[in-house]
Amino acid sequence: MSKHTRRRLRRHIGGRIGWWRGKLNEERFFSAFNLEVENFEKPLWFKKIRRGTPGEDNRGIDFVIETYTKPERIFIQIKSSQRGKCKFWKKHLSSDFEFPLIVLVLDVYCRECGKVRRLFFETIKTTVGLD
Repeated sequence: MSKHTRRRLRRHIGGRIGWWRGKLNEERFFSAFNLEVENFEKPLWFKKIRRGTPGEDNRGIDFVIETYTKPERIFIQIKSSQRGKCKFWKKHLSSDFEFPLIVLVLDVYCRECGKVRRLFFETIKTTVGLD
């Protein structure tokens, strides 16, 4: 196998692993808010969470948080690393979005549902101002 073929194969496998890691992180985030077993105290502004539609997903939106206050919707993009977050912001200009978009990094240390929710609510508080 040539050097070029090995490099291409490594990149292909690495891309699939990254895609799979991203999907697992998205599921972890979604399940942190939708587990019937776990009762957690929702803020008064929190209405519901839903997955992004295919059109929203193409624009970089994984989840939509609906609220009882303004803004009525907060859009979430989940990333596995700070590097992924930086790449996302290089690809998508902040001026492309007319709404609050939060890029949330769920790294290997943020696996428990409670930690995921705490990170999310702290980020909302600092970026959007909802408490």
